[in-house]
Amino acid sequence: MPAIRIDEISPHLTQQVSDDERWARRLLDIFVRKGVRPNEALLLNQARLQFQTEDGRDAEFRAGLTYAALQDWLVVDGGALRITTAGYKEGH
Repeated sequence: MPAIRIDEISPHLTQQVSDDERWARRLLDIFVRKGVRPNEALLLNQARLQFQTEDGRDAEFRAGLTYAALQDWLVVDGGALRITTAGYKEGH
């Protein structure tokens, strides 16, 4: 049986994944520009406000945050958003 590519099943699914990754990288960029080091944090609302200030919508923020968490780039820690060592490396 020949292999089936995911984009043959649903081209929208692969587009969604790449959009989520793009928004996650925008979040990482916020950490980089603010000089946040591995295992340091920004307030969750501060990161959300910065993302929205740069024309990001709340749904994009949530999707990017979910993607970043699944990649182990960012961790939600109470009301803070902590960048991991992997996230720091990915952002640089």
